[in-house]
This record gives sequence, C-alpha cells and structure tokens, in this order.
Amino acid sequence: VETANEKIAEALQLFATPDVPVLIIIYHLGDIIDYDAPTTAEKYLNYIKDQKNVSVRVNNVKYDNNNKITELELIKK
Repeated sequence: VETANEKIAEALQLFATPDVPVLIIIYHLGDIIDYDAPTTAEKYLNYIKDQKNVSVRVNNVKYDNNNKITELELIKK
C-alpha cells in the first residue's frame, strides 16, 4: 500500500490538480459515446490501487500551458 501511495503521489504531479476530471468511455460507436460517471484523477488512481487492475487505455489528454494534464479521457478495453 505504501508503494502504491507513493506511485499515486508521483502520478498526481502530472496533473494540474488532483481534481482534474477523468472521463471513462464505456461505449463508442461512430458519433455515439457513452461515458461512465465522471471521477477525478486522485479518485481514479486510488480506485486502480484498490482494484489492482487497469482495464482502460488513454483515448485523449488535454494539457494546460504548464504541460499539466487538465482532462483525461480513457476508454475501456
């Protein structure tokens, strides 16, 4: 758990704030996109820690002028 918390702290440094929205696409067909309930970077990283599994890939990332992530869009595999 301690190592996971250290990795989460490192990953959060890539984000503008821990509250950056993370959107997870659960269905995508043409112009139809269905998202899971939005979450935050910090909550999602803790969710991954609890699940011990990552079943998404990055679909889109938005950055600010400081090259910090301001929005992360993931898609379920």
